[in-house]
Amino acid sequence: ECADLGGTIDMQEGYVRRPDLNSDGIADMVLDFGAAQCSAAVSLHCGSAGCFQTVWLARAEGGFDQVYRGNFHGLEPRPGGGFDLALHGSFCGKLGYETCSWSFGFDGRRLVRLD
Repeated sequence: ECADLGGTIDMQEGYVRRPDLNSDGIADMVLDFGAAQCSAAVSLHCGSAGCFQTVWLARAEGGFDQVYRGNFHGLEPRPGGGFDLALHGSFCGKLGYETCSWSFGFDGRRLVRLD
């Protein structure tokens, strides 16, 4: 996408984060596309709803399964497994400038919304 705009990518710190999201002792992965800044469009993957990010659950035998993708402002691991997302207010029926959150847990390897 960046090359199509005539730009180059500058990888910033934080593109890859490795929290243990399901408390199995194996580092999972969060990719924050906002940290892949395009010289031709700094906000290519970010806006008022946050940056486009993907959440991946690590498999014990190797590899990852994507469990979430979308725009959000932040992700905080939950004690005992799962995570909370900080979202644009419109996700919760609020005004855009108001922050809201969704909480997630795991039913085995399946992501489930808690609230």
